[in-house]
Amino acid sequence: MHDEIRVPTRYNPSMTIHRTPSPQTPTMQHAPGPRGTLAVRLAAAATVVASFAAVICLAVRPISSNDIGYHLAYGDVFLDTGRIVDDDSFIHPRAEPPTDGDRPALAPGGWFDDTGRLRFPNANWLSQVIFSAVLRWMGWNALSMLAPLLVAVILLAQAGAMRRLGVGWGWVAFAWLGTGLVAYERFVLRPELLGYACMAIHLWLLCGEMTRRRLALVLLVQLIAVNVHSYWVMNVFMFGAFAGEAWLRLLWNRHKGRAWDAALAARVNRLTLLFVLAGVLSAVHPAGIRNSAMPLRTLAFLNANDITGQTMESTRGKAAGQVHPWALIGEFYSPLGAKPWTPAIWCYIGLLAGALPVAAVLAWKRQWALLAMLGAFMAASWSMRRNIAPAAIMCLPLWAIAAKLALDGSLPRGRLRTGFTIAALPALALAAGVLLATVTTNRFYEASRLEWRFGAGKCLFNLPISTCEWLDAHLDADVPVFVDYTGSSNIMYFSKRALAAPVLTNTWSMTVDRMRQAVLLCGGKGSLDSLREWDMDVAVIQLWPPAFGINRLLDQSPDWAMVFMDCWFVVYARRTPQHENLIRANEITRAGFDVQAFAEACRRSDPSAAMAYRMGAMTLHSMEWFEHSEVLWRLCLDQRPDFDEAWLNLGVCIAQRGEDLLTRGAPSGRDLMLEAGKCFERCLELDPANDGARKNLNRVRQILR
Repeated sequence: MHDEIRVPTRYNPSMTIHRTPSPQTPTMQHAPGPRGTLAVRLAAAATVVASFAAVICLAVRPISSNDIGYHLAYGDVFLDTGRIVDDDSFIHPRAEPPTDGDRPALAPGGWFDDTGRLRFPNANWLSQVIFSAVLRWMGWNALSMLAPLLVAVILLAQAGAMRRLGVGWGWVAFAWLGTGLVAYERFVLRPELLGYACMAIHLWLLCGEMTRRRLALVLLVQLIAVNVHSYWVMNVFMFGAFAGEAWLRLLWNRHKGRAWDAALAARVNRLTLLFVLAGVLSAVHPAGIRNSAMPLRTLAFLNANDITGQTMESTRGKAAGQVHPWALIGEFYSPLGAKPWTPAIWCYIGLLAGALPVAAVLAWKRQWALLAMLGAFMAASWSMRRNIAPAAIMCLPLWAIAAKLALDGSLPRGRLRTGFTIAALPALALAAGVLLATVTTNRFYEASRLEWRFGAGKCLFNLPISTCEWLDAHLDADVPVFVDYTGSSNIMYFSKRALAAPVLTNTWSMTVDRMRQAVLLCGGKGSLDSLREWDMDVAVIQLWPPAFGINRLLDQSPDWAMVFMDCWFVVYARRTPQHENLIRANEITRAGFDVQAFAEACRRSDPSAAMAYRMGAMTLHSMEWFEHSEVLWRLCLDQRPDFDEAWLNLGVCIAQRGEDLLTRGAPSGRDLMLEAGKCFERCLELDPANDGARKNLNRVRQILR
């Protein structure tokens, strides 16, 4: 005898079925259960509000992206002329067209047109137009608020998908918090943020009945996705997964001889049509069929050149020139390949650990489309760091859905369930409140040594604003400027005098050989003769490890003079007759450096005083101006006496001066070495696992014996 039960389904919430094992159950859709007691509702409301606010605040930051410059420059060109930038504009010198037997390596999808101009499919053109239009008509504050607005769209779309499948608000808040903690590193104003929003909207629209109106809306969103970022290809996979599940259910019903299900057949037809039309829409782009092929070409290019999945150690362990220059881009690293791990990576490890049980639940409940999505997005995230964020955005709602499926039958309604809910919700609300407080006070970012801050507008220390103002005020003519890869796009955009650069952070806009040449030169493995060959008499260097080499070459060259320095950028001018007056009035030397004025400039660039002095100290430290760096490390410690990194580096500065004095036979060097040892000891008190401090302390003790 079969007992009859009523099971809510996507297609007929009141359909009566028999309790017989069958794999035909459609993707589940439960009506929300009873709302529970007043205490539960209040706790759920507080948790939802706190979680939403905390994650949104993670995206409220001054604009600091290294890519924003070329996106805005390309968008400006479109607004001014109607032309989409899909060539090597802003690159100097431009790539030479191929000659007989000599074809330069290009980015995937790149080509030389009939005029010999390097071209590429600009996958992000619509994002660039949107960014430029918002900035032009509403200003920097409004542009910086575009990121939290897009994150809000993502969260609301996640909630829509989960609520449509009967997930409670507590689990929605959990998915939101998880999304924020795993994906916050990508909550920056870049085209992929628009792509993430389109993906989340698709998940919401696909979780439910596929009406004609919803089909049209999905296609409209996909058309936008195709023109804002190449993540559109993941949407096509989603469509295929849902269509495939519908086909499986239809074929299984036919195999079992069951009655024709008109609703299921209609769903199959519409999802199949969606999958086909999505493929067609990929070519509805200024680049046409080249845009359709670009994601696959890019994947093939990355795999063929062993670009993704590298680590800092693996790239450093290879000889110069053996590593593809794209492999040095941090977002292509393995998710665990950059040390130390940030909170986002630790949370991503938790996401990885939970993927298997979530997959087991989805398989148990025969949610094949959701299972395919989970596998695809987690596999993509493991391939490179930049794919962690979309995995979090799409997979954490699946966690909540799986929890709903698993707990519905195992946790009975009543006091036990209410007690479980009342215990879990305050814990989530507390976690959200702590996150909100630490983000808005910048402690969250400072603890991880991240350059982001809570606020709006432009980031004055990560963007070269003061550097570009100096260039515009002191250069007599518009000239091409040598810039390291990281700072290239923003120098080119923010300075009116900097016409072009040898490279941009848009890796499609140049040949692979040009990027390799610039990367090697920045690492100190090339010759400054390249700058002369490129007709560049001004160089702007962002002082971080990949550019230390060229900074050392320029600083030691008698043909170049340092003429400007701010908290993270330095400007060099070649000693030419045209620059004679410029150098005479502005040359900066170690002996004549005004460290107090530099410290004040650093302080003005960052709302966090300790981090501002840290940035300036690191710049001077990389110049090996240890006596000046020491001043800023002390100022940093005045703000944060428990800052272990500052104690370590202060000790290094003092020890360097002490060794120099001891080498020259000055007894005062011993006192400095004793002081340096105390700095290293203090660092170890704060961070007992700091190997650098321990090794430095041992060296100091050996010298003092």
